[in-house]
Amino acid sequence: MSSSLTLRAVIFHGNCPDGLACAHLLAQNSTPDSLYFPVSPSDSRTWPDPATLVGHEIVFADVCFPAADMARYQEVAAALGSSVLVLDHHPLAASAVAAAGCAPKSVTSTARCATWLVHEHLFPGTEMPLWIQFLDGIDNWRGITDEHRALRELWHPIACKGVKSSPQAALLEFGALLADMESEEGWASAIADGLALYHEKVRTLSDQLDASPRRFYRGILPTWIGDVYVTNTGRQFIGSNEFDTTAASELVFKAHKNAVVFINYHEVRWVYKGVQHRKYIFHARARDGSGADLTQCPLFKGHAAAAGGQVEAEPGKPVLFVF
Repeated sequence: MSSSLTLRAVIFHGNCPDGLACAHLLAQNSTPDSLYFPVSPSDSRTWPDPATLVGHEIVFADVCFPAADMARYQEVAAALGSSVLVLDHHPLAASAVAAAGCAPKSVTSTARCATWLVHEHLFPGTEMPLWIQFLDGIDNWRGITDEHRALRELWHPIACKGVKSSPQAALLEFGALLADMESEEGWASAIADGLALYHEKVRTLSDQLDASPRRFYRGILPTWIGDVYVTNTGRQFIGSNEFDTTAASELVFKAHKNAVVFINYHEVRWVYKGVQHRKYIFHARARDGSGADLTQCPLFKGHAAAAGGQVEAEPGKPVLFVF
């Protein structure tokens, strides 16, 4: 085994092509027995126990936890004379990294997608691959073309497989797809396949939006100048293959010219120790160029243009956007 390979514990954003692509790049110079954890930043049940990561270089890619939680991982790293490396473009990462004392080489720029940051960290001075340039547009949802839509349709299901089944299997599938796309013929074939999937999804989403209750809100935040379109998608889970918030937002923004923010949510109920609980899970998109910043709403965490959140309902306390 090459001495240049590093034993890592890679904690990355699950259900997200950007997070999976970060892990893909890091795997290229990590040992075969490195660990990969696709996580949800808003669900601590998906986070690995810091104590199980002793002996690994701990890397957070496209994700960061609150400062107090990051400090727990930093303690594990510091015990071996190391520090946690964070390569993330989410707005809250910079303050959490500074407060927890993570590695000075951490990069928390919001200018590019996290995969772009990882590539610059691992391969400084080299040309940015075309697929990462497209991924940057997809993750920040800017300059979108049919090629972007097609690639997202191919990459997103693989990222979801990393959570539902095996991150290692997802990494292998993602790497094989990128290898197939290296030739002009392979790229064109992939785009054609992705567009076919996209057009089929749009037909399904149109029916789902028509069948879901909706409301319009205005004046939620001063910077959200326009309508906020909110729909209750019931049991069609956020980020799943059954409901795609990003693709749905394109349909909504095309049909409703005054809408600047699209939000969909669903309710989850459970019983714990005989007590009924329920929570609402949200995902949102802002119209490109609208100036609406989703992170200004305390309900959401993520990017200015794409964010999500979840909140447990409390008796007598209304939940914003729930109807």
